[in-house]
Amino acid sequence: MKVGVVTGFIPLPVKHLTSMQYYALGDKLVDACANAVDWFYRGGGSLEMCWAYSLCTGLPPANPVPPDRYATPEINVMSHIVQHQRTTWALSAMHSKPDIDVWVWLDYGIMKQGAWRNNQITPESVQKFIRRVAATPALDVIPFPGITEKGMVYSTGNNWRFCGSTHIWPKQFLPEIDACYKHTLRNWLMAHRTVPLDLPIWALVEQQSGLPFRWYPAEYDASQLDNYPYGGPNDAVV
Repeated sequence: MKVGVVTGFIPLPVKHLTSMQYYALGDKLVDACANAVDWFYRGGGSLEMCWAYSLCTGLPPANPVPPDRYATPEINVMSHIVQHQRTTWALSAMHSKPDIDVWVWLDYGIMKQGAWRNNQITPESVQKFIRRVAATPALDVIPFPGITEKGMVYSTGNNWRFCGSTHIWPKQFLPEIDACYKHTLRNWLMAHRTVPLDLPIWALVEQQSGLPFRWYPAEYDASQLDNYPYGGPNDAVV
């Protein structure tokens, strides 16, 4: 299969990383994907251009603000707005390169993940993962790495069903994934009047959409890539 990688970044006044550090991590991702993918797409623009901006601005975040990351609730919400932009960027990528069979989302700063677990994401793990995705004969499911089994989705607190840093989206499902994600977020905003992380929205999309998500166990480290269950010589999509 032809594999494209899509990512995106909008600079925000966060505490944990400077814009220059984010750009350096993004460059590492670009280098890791070089000669391994058929297309690389990087989304950007302004916060005001994000599809969820007008819906979320003025609402509080659903969870307490992490003080080591965001100085104010408003900046926390800005970060969530960017998270909710992923599928929009992926659709733009798909329209720009319609011959790509599967789009892989990798967060712009993903190359920093895993050091604290002694399982750092490396260029080699990225390249091996992309080769395995490309070697999958066909994908009629939506593989998705995550931490916990399916369960209750709470309006506050942590929802660890999925790791949102890595997505594998076969192109035939991407328009419906995008539509379901946006519909689910709109319903959340109307029901709770808070702006959530992406994670509870993905868990609700899995439960409510009927799309063929196939969870596999992973953490916020290289296991998101290493544990991809298809594409090897003895793998079969079920």
